[in-house]
Amino acid sequence: AAGECGGGGGSGAAAATAALELGPRSPLDGVGELLGIGSAELQQALCTRTMQAPGEGVIRMANGVPAAVQSRDALARHLYHAIFGHVVEKTNRSIGFRDNALFCGVLDIFGFEFFATNTFEQLCINFTNELLQQFFNSFIFENETALYRAEGISWNELDFPNNATIVDLLQKSPNGIFPMLDEECFVIGGTSGSWHRKLVRMHENHSRFAQALTEKEVFVVYHFAGPVTYSAAAFLEKNRDRLSPDMLKCLNESAWPFLADRFAGRSEERDEHRRSFGSTAPPEEMMTTSPSKVKRAQRATVSTEFRQQLQSLMGQIRTTTPHFVRCIKPNKFCSPYVDPAASPPVPLFDRPSVAEQLAYQGVLEAIRVARAGYPVRFLHADFLADFRCLAWGPELQSELQAAAQLASSGESSPSGGDADMSCAALAAAAAAVRALLEAPEVEALVQEDGGPGFAFGKRRLFLKQGAFGALKAAQSRLRHSSATRLQASRRRAVAWRLARARFGALVALQACARGLAARRAVAASQRLRAAEVVVAGLRMLAARRRLRKFLIIASAVQSWVRMRQCREPFVRAKKATLSLQVEGPPGAPGCDKQALGVAAASEGAPAPPACPESPPCPPPLARRGPRGLPPASWRGRDRWGGVDAGAFRGAAATGVPLS
Repeated sequence: AAGECGGGGGSGAAAATAALELGPRSPLDGVGELLGIGSAELQQALCTRTMQAPGEGVIRMANGVPAAVQSRDALARHLYHAIFGHVVEKTNRSIGFRDNALFCGVLDIFGFEFFATNTFEQLCINFTNELLQQFFNSFIFENETALYRAEGISWNELDFPNNATIVDLLQKSPNGIFPMLDEECFVIGGTSGSWHRKLVRMHENHSRFAQALTEKEVFVVYHFAGPVTYSAAAFLEKNRDRLSPDMLKCLNESAWPFLADRFAGRSEERDEHRRSFGSTAPPEEMMTTSPSKVKRAQRATVSTEFRQQLQSLMGQIRTTTPHFVRCIKPNKFCSPYVDPAASPPVPLFDRPSVAEQLAYQGVLEAIRVARAGYPVRFLHADFLADFRCLAWGPELQSELQAAAQLASSGESSPSGGDADMSCAALAAAAAAVRALLEAPEVEALVQEDGGPGFAFGKRRLFLKQGAFGALKAAQSRLRHSSATRLQASRRRAVAWRLARARFGALVALQACARGLAARRAVAASQRLRAAEVVVAGLRMLAARRRLRKFLIIASAVQSWVRMRQCREPFVRAKKATLSLQVEGPPGAPGCDKQALGVAAASEGAPAPPACPESPPCPPPLARRGPRGLPPASWRGRDRWGGVDAGAFRGAAATGVPLS
């Protein structure tokens, strides 16, 4: 619609309408259908404006493109505000919300914003953070004040930080940044540049304000979280954010009752959900209303309503018991690890971003507030239980032990609670804490350059950060040495138990080794005896074999010797017999040698009769085989010559020589 609204001005409604012809289906048709308004009426409300001309009545003129864009954006913001207010109202009714009832609310505030280009929106957001930080400081300050007064401790209120100068710079009338912006919005011919120049002239010497000399229409505000550079361009346009009377009239005539009721402006029960800035009266009422009322209606701006709502919110917060939660995003990638697939995964922690968030969310300022004065507090019994180990003397230790037991018995009374501790237990704990602080070794720790680093209250002991750090360091050293001694004793017991176990295991191993060695020695002895038996048997067998051979040889030798003894007379007798057979005795007939030789050579022939002159042959030696067996068991074979014994005896009987 803004692109179709043409250039500067026009001479009348007819010329404006003729210049803004719509196509067959434009975005205005869809918006008009959703809002229950005709597209022609919506087009006329966005792209034209009515004016009261003296003597001519009401005239209509065309808006330029920038004016049409502002009108469109203002309509969108007002619609969002109306729907949001309706949703909140219905939600409160559905849950039975009552204004005077107890409730538990969560305020999710926008964090401190600092971009490359910061404009009106960032200034409003950071102003909210300034007010919340101021409330946090005052809340802590009030709590600290009430606590110190209840404990009867004097302290310096100047120790607590205060950002009241920044809040005054932003909202204090008439010279604050927001009041001057509102004033410039209603100055004829006022621009963002003129407002910036007035702002620089007014606050050039302010400690929380500075002008950027290198850029045009830029100023710097030193917030509690750090300096922020703002661009003054478009501040006035964003601060006005008006709905024109023509647009309000068009919305009031909507065919959708819900939308008409949202923008009617006459229902008192809907008053809290209507936009209080911008003109809310129809053109006719504005022309008939007194000039003062018109002026008051027209002087409402975005910053005015924003500050009013913020003050209402802060007033409601001050009636509650707040608890503060700070949320820090570790990285801008919303990923827990650099590489989830790695082993082990490395956490993705962007240190510069986290440090910047800690500063811009006021965490560092909150820490500084908490550390102002006496930031560390202990109930007497708690301090006694934590730090009585620092006392050296045995008598003091026994006294502190008795006081601690009495205090613990008072705390564990049936009624319970810190307020119900018996007076005797409180007095005993307080006296023990005083005695502990007066001990030389503890007194040297809690003293600071300006005096004692603690304040003794009725029920609590307050410590400065330095004194508490010294006490904790001494406690850590003592616990470390005690833990070292306990660990040494425990390690000695464990080592002794382990040594005994190892010694028993070593004895058992040695017994097993000795048994194994003995069994191996017995087995070796048994094997040796077996080997000796085997060797004896083998030697016996070899000896018997040698004996048998010796007997066989001796028998053979005896046989040969006997054979030789018998052969010589046999040969002589044979020769004599042969000679007698050949020659014959004297006077006897001769023998036929050839016939005699043939007869002797024939196999199986009977032996010739012995000569009567021949002596008888001696009987053959009795021969026995191995192991006393008869020669027949030799199977007719001689062991050394292979000659058949029967053949030998036959040859000996017949006198035929063996070959």
